[in-house]
Amino acid sequence: IAIVQAGSLDLDGLDLFCSLYPEVIHLVVRNELPGRRVEELAGKKMVLGPLQSGMRKSGMEILKHHQILDLIVEEKDRYFDEILEDEEIDGAIVTTGIFNPDLQRVLGTGHFRILPIPAAGAIQARSAHLQEYLLPMGIYGIHHSVPSENLSTLATTALLVGQRDLPPILIRSLLEAVFEGGLHYRFPT
Repeated sequence: IAIVQAGSLDLDGLDLFCSLYPEVIHLVVRNELPGRRVEELAGKKMVLGPLQSGMRKSGMEILKHHQILDLIVEEKDRYFDEILEDEEIDGAIVTTGIFNPDLQRVLGTGHFRILPIPAAGAIQARSAHLQEYLLPMGIYGIHHSVPSENLSTLATTALLVGQRDLPPILIRSLLEAVFEGGLHYRFPT
């Protein structure tokens, strides 16, 4: 069994048991970085996520749509929270649930902001696994209102998948844990 992002891999040979929660795309940048548009990330040092990850794939999809994928200086094999220690990193594209404690820690510092994706509707129209998502003002941070206004972005869905030959009792137990146990609060990453 596994939790995967919709669109991140081919599900041949797997059964989809249920959708879990939205995994929101966050374009996190330093406050001092000039610009307010995705296109202005060209030439910036960005963390896109581990190779082969759903996080990296969705981030690349956003950059490709804005025609700047080849213009990003990618910080490979880095986890996005390294932006806290390495001031050379300008930003990160983070696709995760909103309860991710690492993302909350990064945004809670007050040193970062989230860029909007105004073309979210156009990207959704071209992608079966991405949907427009409105990130509510102030969802991250009590002392710092991040984002400072309702923000247009995209989200994919976390899916619970497994091998086709799993015993029915295991599948039932998994679904009970998901729907009765508040899984997305306890396992937000």
